[in-house]
Order: sequence, then C-alpha cells, then structure tokens
Amino acid sequence: MKKLIFFVGVLTISFSAFGQFHAGINAAGLFPLSTMNNLVDFGYGPVVETGYQFKNQMDVSIGYEHLFFNSMLPDHVQKSGFADIKYGLKKRGNIPYAGLRTSYIYSSHQIMGDTTLKEENLGLSPFAGILFESAIFDQLNFDTRFSYTKIFNKQKHQYLKVEIGLRYDF
Repeated sequence: MKKLIFFVGVLTISFSAFGQFHAGINAAGLFPLSTMNNLVDFGYGPVVETGYQFKNQMDVSIGYEHLFFNSMLPDHVQKSGFADIKYGLKKRGNIPYAGLRTSYIYSSHQIMGDTTLKEENLGLSPFAGILFESAIFDQLNFDTRFSYTKIFNKQKHQYLKVEIGLRYDF
C-alpha cells in the first residue's frame, strides 16, 4: 500500500508541477588524453540516467555508467555514479544545452595474473549537447553529448567522451 501511495504521489507531482521527469539510455565512446593515452586506446559502454526538468530549461539528473576499456591490461573497466545539472539554451524544438557532471568513479584492472588493481576517485565533466525532437513520439527525444572529463587521481587522467542515445519525458 505504501508503494502505491508513493507511486501515485510521484505521478501527481510529475504531471502537475512545472517540470517533468525523464529517463534515458546512451551509448558512450571514450577517447583518452594525456597520461591516460599511455594506458588506454579507447573505451565504450552504456550510460543510464533519470532526472527532473524544471521549466523546460534547467535539468538535474543522476545516473550510472559502465565503461569498458581497450588496453593492454585485461578486464579494464570503469564504473561511475554521477549527478549532473544542465541548462537548455532554448525552450522548444531542438534544444542545445550545456552542463556539468560530477562523478564518483571506481576503476579496476588486472595486473600480473590474479592481482587486481582498484581505484576510487572523483571526476568532473563539463559537457555540451543537443536534444533533438523525434517524429516517433512527442515524449521521445534523441540526445547527443560531448564531454571532457578530468579524474582527480595521481595520474590526472583525462578523456573526451561522445554519448548518443534516447531520452523519454514522462
């Protein structure tokens, strides 16, 4: 019963407030820079996020990404939880936007047989993109995003990332 009340409350707020909830899934491609370029050739993986849009211009979201790296080290992966805020430069149509993402990043890879090296760091990513309207459904949009990420670790890893995906507005 509590779950039903919570669900009805969330739906009521999302349809009666000035904003709206959204969810999305993206495919990401990663291109390393500086010291990370010595370790990784490229990376790829899924990104899922959900958020809330205020008055068609401000957007706050949280999400998770799981990136796989092509490197000389076996099983090299990076998982991160993130929160971002973005500002749409228009209210309607194809909407260009800019924002900032903060991430808690967990990376691991195998070294020397069964030994696994694990790291936990913070990351910061300014990004820009365009949210394209789709002709399929009014609530479905195509999302493209370009970002620069700096990981705050000893090696000061940096990379560029391209994300392409779908976003559904409830």
